[in-house]
This record gives sequence, structure tokens and C-alpha cells, in this order.
Amino acid sequence: MNEAAAGIVENPAILFDDHGTLPLTAEFSDLSPKDITMYMEVDTRVGKSTCRQQCEHCFYIREEEARKRTIALPEAREVMRMLQAKGHPTYVMVADNFADDGEFLRVFGSKKSAPQCHSTRQGSERDLPEMMESGEAWTSGAPLLDDNYEDLLCTALENGFGSLAFTFHGLLDEDLTLKPHEQYPIRGVFPGADGERVIARVHRFNERLAAGEIPQPNADGVGPQRMAINMTVTIGRHNHGRDSLLRYIRYAEQLNVTILRMNRFKSHSGKGRLPDLDMSSEEIAQFYQDMKWLHEKVPMKIQLGLSEDFGTNGIGVMGFPEHTGWCRAGHQFFGIIGDVEQVLSEDDEQRRIRIGRVAGCVEIYKPYVGQVIRVVDKRTDALSYEVEFYPSVIERLQKMRQDGTIVDGCWAPEYNIMHHEGTGIKSPYDSLKVLR
Repeated sequence: MNEAAAGIVENPAILFDDHGTLPLTAEFSDLSPKDITMYMEVDTRVGKSTCRQQCEHCFYIREEEARKRTIALPEAREVMRMLQAKGHPTYVMVADNFADDGEFLRVFGSKKSAPQCHSTRQGSERDLPEMMESGEAWTSGAPLLDDNYEDLLCTALENGFGSLAFTFHGLLDEDLTLKPHEQYPIRGVFPGADGERVIARVHRFNERLAAGEIPQPNADGVGPQRMAINMTVTIGRHNHGRDSLLRYIRYAEQLNVTILRMNRFKSHSGKGRLPDLDMSSEEIAQFYQDMKWLHEKVPMKIQLGLSEDFGTNGIGVMGFPEHTGWCRAGHQFFGIIGDVEQVLSEDDEQRRIRIGRVAGCVEIYKPYVGQVIRVVDKRTDALSYEVEFYPSVIERLQKMRQDGTIVDGCWAPEYNIMHHEGTGIKSPYDSLKVLR
């Protein structure tokens, strides 16, 4: 697929994840809440009651620390409000925003303010892209194949969610037709053909909305007026070459999506891993070179986005701001996940109960670096919430990143290898040169 232009073409800036810009040497104790982003995973249950999938690479399944963890939505909303009141940028996720007839959308959304899935920026000045102006509704896609999909999309718009985010799983022929789903190497995922059906339904919904065939949920002009589509493709050894990437770009244009975001396949831990799909350091560096070439040489009708989980091997070619790729997880960026309730202390005035954990990484949910506490006033039964960090654990993690124990900007794979030392899991960094 030779579609290169003679010179550099003008495409929309590539979106990138951004969760902080302070040096990794900055003392955690010196940080203010506005410098610390909290990412709440309030329901990680997968399967028939939520996303209706069993993706074999999903960290909700693979990582024990993330498996089947919940904080009741109303209580999670109060935790979110507490964090926001303190000044923390806060993001909220569940396995599927459209589960339970869109209950998440109603609990966490509003016309003027709804959570996004990621903190995203673009350009050398870290500008906010248009997609960050409204909420982003995450889904596997499966709930939107139900008969009530228009009602679900109306609920999303009514509560401030103006874009739909989902992951497309499929391999493409040269003519951009889907290969049989059986050839896709990751099992348990939402089939690409069904993803096409979901996209077609969203476009049809927007058309009917514009034609007045569906009442506009935000007829007063406040809140999003239509549903944009942000499609993610998981990149691994099965689909990382330049020709393959170009096919996904042209396919996304053909489907008329707004954003094509790419994230990195990781096999995570536990039985049933897929290490043959993990990209090496050299392959990641080549991926960045291919993305840079495509962005400069191929005219595009969509905007591209890259997840920070590709790390830093070869990222310099992209021309992103200096900090990009050096994930701030465990320093300026933390995950919150539910936990079995445990009374930590009690006296005549109050009871302090741990209801959640704070984790250093939002993919592997290790190590635990703090806890979420429900405080019960025993005189009035009033509830309040606190987050308590473990500074010594955070400092040890930061030291590992500074002394060379961990070398990549996305440190989850290396930490997982150390965490599972003796299991036979081999680090790609043991034998491959790390490309800065």
C-alpha cells in the first residue's frame, strides 16, 4: 500500500496520554493534589452482566489485584467528589458504561461535566483536544447491539457523554475486508464484524437525531449534540507493521470514525498468557518510526492517538513533549480499586473502614501504595471519605525508576516480571538492547 505523498502532509496532531509533567525526581511529599491524578476503576467485573466478553488478555481477568473489584456506584461517586474537592484530576471507569441499562452514565454524568477515559493532549503545548470537552463512554460494543441501543445513546448524551470509546479486534486484508474472526489470535474478544455493526448503528442514530426522528436529549443546546466514535486498535506482533497500520487507518476512515487510537498488547500475568504477541523493544521503536512516517506522508481524514503504554523505546522520533511516554504512574498518577471492607480503627466518635486500595499502576494494580477509607461519624451516621498514601512504598518505586532497575517509561511489564520472579516469565529487556 504505497500512498506516500512527496512532501510532509498536514494531518491533525497525534493525541497522546498526559498525566503529569513533573520530573520523576520530584519528592512525592512536595506534590499538591492538583499534581496527582486519580483513576478510579469502580467495577472490574466482566462477562454477561457487564461487557459480555472474556478477553483473554484483559487485565481485569489476568491481574489478580484487579479481578472482580467493586465500589458501589453511589459511594464511588462520593469518593470522586471528595477527590475533586481536594483538587485531584479524577477519571472513572467500569467494565462497560452501558451495562445495567446505562446506570453508570446516570450516576457519574451531567450535561456540563462527565468523566473521560483518559487524560489526552496534543501538540507541543499539550493542548486540550476537542474530545476532552465532553465525557467519553467506554464499551465493549455488545450492549449497543441490543434493541434499546438508541435509548442507551440518548442516555449517554443527556448525561454529557459525547463520544463512544471501544476497542476494535480484527485483522484486515489488503482490500480492507475483515479476515475471519478465527484468525484473530486473541480469544474472547468482541468480533470485528460486530464492531462494524455498532459503528453503523451509531451513525444511524446521529442521522436520525439530526433529522428530528429522535428527540434531541440536549435540545437546550447544553451538552453534546451527537455521538462521536473513538476506535482503539490493540497493536502487537500480529499487526504492528507499517502496511498493517495503514490498513487500520484507511479502514477507520472508511467507517467514518473520529479518532483511531492505538494501544499496546500486553500478555500480563497468570495462566494462559500470550507472550508471542508481546512486542520487543526494537519492534516498539520501529512502530514509532512507522507512525511518524505515516503521519507525515499519508493524508488522513481522521485523528490518530497513541496510548502511553507503548513506553519510551524510540519515542523521541515522534516529537512529543519531553515527558511523554514516561508514565507518571506511581508518582503523579494512581489507580483506585475496590477491596473487601475492613475496619481499621474504631472509637466512641468514629469508625474507619477501608473500602478500596490505591495502586501504583492502572494496568497491573501493583504495588499497593495507599488506601481509600470510609469514615463513619458514630454520633450522626454521616459519611466522609479519605485517601491515605504510603509514602515509603511510593519512594521505593521511584527509586527503582531512577537507579535503572526499571528502564522503560511504561514500567508495568518489568514490574510484573519482578513480581513473578521464578515463574519462568522472561523479560524482553534481558536480551534486547533498550532503545532510548
